Amino acid sequence: MYNKEPEDFGSLLSRNRQKWNLSLEQLSEGLCTPSEVARMEKGERTPDKLLRDRLLLRVGISPDTHESFLFDDDFAPWKLRQQILGAVAKRQSKRAKNLLTEYRRLYVRPDQKDAVYRQLELQFCLSMEVQLLRFKGADDETLAKMFGKALSLSVPRIDESVRGRALCVQEVNLFLEYLRHRQPPDAARLLWEILEYIERSHLDDVSKARVYPKAICYLYIYGEKPIYSELQQAECGQAIRRCRAGIELLRRTGRMYHLWELLTLYGTFLKTLASSCAQKAPAKAEALKPMLSQNEVLLHALEVTFAQYGVPRETEDFCYLYIEKEVYCIGDLIRLRRTMAGLTRAQLCDGICSERTLMRLEQNQKRTYWHYVHQLFQRLNLAPEYCRHALVTDSQEAIDCLEEMRNRIHNREYDKTDILIQQIEKLVDMDIPSNRQIMMRHRALNELQKGAITKKEFCLKVIEALECTLPYKTAMCAGEKYLTNEELLCLQNIAMKSAETEESKRKYIQLFCETYRPYQSDGIVNCYINMYETIMDYVMSELGNLGKYKHSNEIGQTLITECLYMRRFYGIYRSIYNMLWNEDQQLKEGILSKRKCNPVEDLQYCIIFSEFCNRSYQADFYRRKLVSRKID
Repeated sequence: MYNKEPEDFGSLLSRNRQKWNLSLEQLSEGLCTPSEVARMEKGERTPDKLLRDRLLLRVGISPDTHESFLFDDDFAPWKLRQQILGAVAKRQSKRAKNLLTEYRRLYVRPDQKDAVYRQLELQFCLSMEVQLLRFKGADDETLAKMFGKALSLSVPRIDESVRGRALCVQEVNLFLEYLRHRQPPDAARLLWEILEYIERSHLDDVSKARVYPKAICYLYIYGEKPIYSELQQAECGQAIRRCRAGIELLRRTGRMYHLWELLTLYGTFLKTLASSCAQKAPAKAEALKPMLSQNEVLLHALEVTFAQYGVPRETEDFCYLYIEKEVYCIGDLIRLRRTMAGLTRAQLCDGICSERTLMRLEQNQKRTYWHYVHQLFQRLNLAPEYCRHALVTDSQEAIDCLEEMRNRIHNREYDKTDILIQQIEKLVDMDIPSNRQIMMRHRALNELQKGAITKKEFCLKVIEALECTLPYKTAMCAGEKYLTNEELLCLQNIAMKSAETEESKRKYIQLFCETYRPYQSDGIVNCYINMYETIMDYVMSELGNLGKYKHSNEIGQTLITECLYMRRFYGIYRSIYNMLWNEDQQLKEGILSKRKCNPVEDLQYCIIFSEFCNRSYQADFYRRKLVSRKID
């Protein structure tokens, strides 16, 4: 049973605002009054979802690191927003326009009582509409007016400095777009200020990665507009350091937002510096050659991959800024989890609320008090935070350690992983089932990788971890269900090490495909991409093992395409390798394949992309495969 009092929205907001020394005036600017935020923090007022999210974004809480739970009246507009984002990003203009028209009709009404809510809805719509106009080639004056109008809906004094403000990434992005198209005389100064604002901000790395590379590109493309042949060495060196900082940020986070543009700028500055050093400092010019070569290799790999899957190599849209990941409907979740547990409505709601209240909640007819939801979640062994990390904790140190631990496990750094596991277990409440679950699974995974336990022992340990929150037999039952991310990872780990027969593999494949089929049908699978790329990588691999090469390759192509649109690296190199393996097996079996591939190039791209993401263990694996292929 979950036994920790959950953190409500107000305390979450207050804690993070004070953590970053933001005043009530800074946080509320352009949205509401400082006194209204104070009331929210005290729990005296509960804002609508859009305002909640905007305030949380302003205090640096990234949606990429949380699961969120919404009542249906919030979930329905959320789903429509995600469908709009997908259509705009993929340049499905007609579909995007139709969806936007429907969204405006339903959620941006003149008679809305809450003015802030309407402003934020309208800002979203304008942000999507202006991108469609830009795709059609609208002039800078038109675009500047629209971006200015969108920005001013939540940020006052848009022609003044960003210094001293509390802005979320979407607002920073609108500032960048407004300056790009307005082109004021002091654009360079204002872009410098935005760049410095991001550098000094309280945003986490994932949030910074969304706008920092873009700010660097916009500074040098639309602000400074340098004449490269006339750049001084000091200026060129500074530009190179800025570009490198942006590239390193993308490496740490495994993202590629504006990576093509950033690498192109970086290469241009490197060439300029090498040229200026050629006569007076030939050794320095020579030292730049490997950096240039490495940059060009990555550019080429990206160019080929983007072209192969029909995705623009330049980051032409900014829809990724608005995609809210891992969002679930409370009513559906409770209904599914109750059914999985074999409980009647009367059994679940006993001592919490009336059976009628639970029925209406499950049927998405009416929202209810969060207090009831918290207790229902507790009874279903779910962590009842409004939005939650993988770990249930308010310790940022523990959250940072978890991310580092995952990277260490990926690279098989066993001793460092052990130290981090011990550190996390001291920082979080291990009586909380979901915390115990995640640490038990990672400990077992590390023990398996260093050879301390067998595969059978590993599976038993992971089943024990899974059953902290859900019986293994219940999880494996056929039919519609809700599984947390950590429960899915437990099942994927068990499947990878125990599913040896064709029947057992098919059972796990069916389970995972059923989990993501509804999101695929709704066209919002990109909102669950963090887990989708991990789970479906297993499905793709096992389908190949079963000889279902066509189906396996279809999943691989979907994974790569979605990851390219979402500007994520991790699912790309794994899918390229899986499709190459399928190709080899088909050749051995004498099966003709329509897919054109160059095995050596494919492996080289796997090495390049995994190395870029600091996945040294996987890069070494691909390197061994490449050497083996060349020998053969």
